[in-house]
Amino acid sequence: MNKYQKIAFGTAGMLAFATLIVWTTQMSGLMTVLALAFVVALLTLPLTWTLIITIIQVLCAIISAVGHSIGIVADEIVDWCKGRKAWLSGSTVPSWDSFERTHPTPTADELDVPSFLKGAMGHQNV
Repeated sequence: MNKYQKIAFGTAGMLAFATLIVWTTQMSGLMTVLALAFVVALLTLPLTWTLIITIIQVLCAIISAVGHSIGIVADEIVDWCKGRKAWLSGSTVPSWDSFERTHPTPTADELDVPSFLKGAMGHQNV
């Protein structure tokens, strides 16, 4: 196989890889270009497989840490929006018992659907 055949097969392989990435992950065009550039950089550098695996592990750890941090912040934002303000204001989240005292479960007699829903919807707008 000559140099030009290798370039042609390599280009076709990278296009197939890009198509697979876009199709499976619904990535944007910019992210696909960045992923391809990363793969090409890894393939063209004289790296050992151990180093490539280590780089991938470090990238996965960074992505995991960022996702975990975003999840913590999002959870606190949801709590704050619901009025609990647990961590942001230094108070504690109300217990389930205190919630049940303020929001009792309706009995079968009270469970008239239209009036119960009207009361529930009215309570949400408070």
